[in-house]
Amino acid sequence: MIGPNENSGVFFQGGLGFMYHKIRIEDIGNNSPQLSADMLKGYDRLSMGFTTSQFIGYRHFSNNHKINFFVGIEFIQAFTQDVRMYDYNSQTSYEDNRVDLLSGLKFGWTIPLHKNLIINTIIIDFTFI
Repeated sequence: MIGPNENSGVFFQGGLGFMYHKIRIEDIGNNSPQLSADMLKGYDRLSMGFTTSQFIGYRHFSNNHKINFFVGIEFIQAFTQDVRMYDYNSQTSYEDNRVDLLSGLKFGWTIPLHKNLIINTIIIDFTFI
């Protein structure tokens, strides 16, 4: 226990998820014929796959229930696969499997809701990766 409340202290969290990402290409003025709407799919490197995440941090609960927050470090591993069958940039076909690694600081504020001694919480969090 670290802090004024016995519920404060170091905590660990894990999770599963799904990631979908691509490179966003914007041609202002539409001056490049190779970046037409039909051709953009060959350059965007669209990838998707399942993720695992781990979080280690400190959660603080005050005795008056007004200052409740958490802060820590989050690590995400995404096991992604390319969705497009051809890459115009390298002019090759590919179906690569890869591991995308992300890490960042995460902090949030916990707002407890009390009603008839049943405690619900709303958690607002921010992640910087």
